[in-house]
Amino acid sequence: MQPKSPKDYKWIRNSGLAFGVGAELVAPIVVGYFIGAWLDGKFRTDPWLMIVFTFIGIGAGFVNLFRLVSKISKDD
Repeated sequence: MQPKSPKDYKWIRNSGLAFGVGAELVAPIVVGYFIGAWLDGKFRTDPWLMIVFTFIGIGAGFVNLFRLVSKISKDD
């Protein structure tokens, strides 16, 4: 039996990266929301900072998503 080449295992690595998409997209949004909510409580600016930091988290989540997709497509 011949040993398998690293190319044969590429699908395993790519599927692991694909499963990480959920965490890569959701985590920055949740962190941004809680940072904004905490700052709103501290500065009494309800709900403006929460909204701003949630949108920053959404942007960061999509940047992470695009980086992950480009990493997968670059390795093909």
